[in-house]
Amino acid sequence: MGGQIRILLIAILLAACSPSAPEPGPIAADAWIRAVPPGAGMTAGYLTISNPGRRDLDLIQITSPDFGKIEMHSTIMEGGMARMRREPLVPVPAGSEVVFSPGGRHLMLFRPAGPLSDGDGIGLTLTFAPSGRETGDERITVAAQAVVRRGNAAQGKQHH
Repeated sequence: MGGQIRILLIAILLAACSPSAPEPGPIAADAWIRAVPPGAGMTAGYLTISNPGRRDLDLIQITSPDFGKIEMHSTIMEGGMARMRREPLVPVPAGSEVVFSPGGRHLMLFRPAGPLSDGDGIGLTLTFAPSGRETGDERITVAAQAVVRRGNAAQGKQHH
């Protein structure tokens, strides 16, 4: 009987010491970038970010080799006028979803590396940090693929 108890205790200790399943990371989906005429210096982008994990995250940066700079913006009403405001980070609470859509929160993509044609795929890298910790080595990067497409009334009105 003593041997069985020892085996049970060892099994319990091993289970307690083994790594638990990794926490799910953020997910970027439905990313698209508005097609613009050749030579345009900027365009807008949209996507949905889900955080199925248990900890709050901040989206702190988005980059792409196809653009010189990407900023996160929101559209706000001031004095009856719609204005854009740059957001240095976007909170993505645990168990929630954040939508970047026409007329609301969106991406501004500056200095395209080349022409953007309907249907082109554009690689994006999203960088997240635990909420309130923009610096440090706990960053999480997520790759996403955006599709260039023409906007239409069903997708929202262009406001840039």
